[in-house]
Amino acid sequence: ACGSGGTTAGLAIGKRLSGMPGALHAVNVQHDPATFHALIEREAAELGAQLRDEGEAANLARLLMLEDVPAVAHHAALMILSNLVSDAFEPQAAQTRQLVLDAGIFARLVNFVFAEHDTVATTYACACLQNLCREPACARLLRVHEALEQLEQLAQWSDSEAVKSYAAGALFNAVEAMRIEAAGHAAQLRGGHAHHRTPSPPSPSRSSSERREAPR
Repeated sequence: ACGSGGTTAGLAIGKRLSGMPGALHAVNVQHDPATFHALIEREAAELGAQLRDEGEAANLARLLMLEDVPAVAHHAALMILSNLVSDAFEPQAAQTRQLVLDAGIFARLVNFVFAEHDTVATTYACACLQNLCREPACARLLRVHEALEQLEQLAQWSDSEAVKSYAAGALFNAVEAMRIEAAGHAAQLRGGHAHHRTPSPPSPSRSSSERREAPR
């Protein structure tokens, strides 16, 4: 039974982290779907703002840099970050994406993508890159860290449908981000040329004695 949704959310997280098989179903006993959606959106926005303001989002990013922690800690950090940088989850996700960029963990995220024996880490890392690559700076980093080919291979050949989906999403968002940025630069250049055209030389003025054709 699902009232506020808190118990269902906890069970869903526990199921995902533990790898427990089967499906989890929640039956709404309190609100209509629209009310639930509005509640989730409001709480997601509040959570995102709180984690940024209190430095916890930055701490999650730093946690990924630690080697001597259980894999489940990395899994949890990747899962939370992948949601916090998603526009679908949090309306101010662009701020968290910038925070993650500033933390300098992009190379570490790519390492998780290459984690051959940890499908959970690869899944969440690809999901995180999918949402991060809405930013052109992140899209360029895929090339810098030579991750494009790996993502292409995962999108085609991974045994995990989730990995395939997130890897393809990362590639698509990266291409779109670069296309939009290029279109913006082109528009700025066109606007600049329009405002800085060389003025045409003035037409020679007619003298008062010049014959003018009478209007017809």
